[in-house]
Amino acid sequence: MAGRKCPKCGQLTFFVNGRDGECKNCGYTMTVPPNEGKGGKGRKCLNCGRYAVFDGVCSKCGAKYK
Repeated sequence: MAGRKCPKCGQLTFFVNGRDGECKNCGYTMTVPPNEGKGGKGRKCLNCGRYAVFDGVCSKCGAKYK
C-alpha cells in the first residue's frame, strides 16, 4: 500500500494518522497544531480526558460533539 509523497525524500512512503504524519523511508515527521494553528487549551474531551476539543472535534482522539 502506497502512502502520500514525502516532502523530504519524495517517495510515496508518507503515512498520516489523525493529526500526525511520518515517512517510513526517511523518518520525516509532521504534526498539525490544534485549533487550525491558533493554539489554545480547548475544552476537555469526555472520551480521552485531554483538553483538546476545538469546534466540536477532539484533536487527539477524533471524538465529535454536536
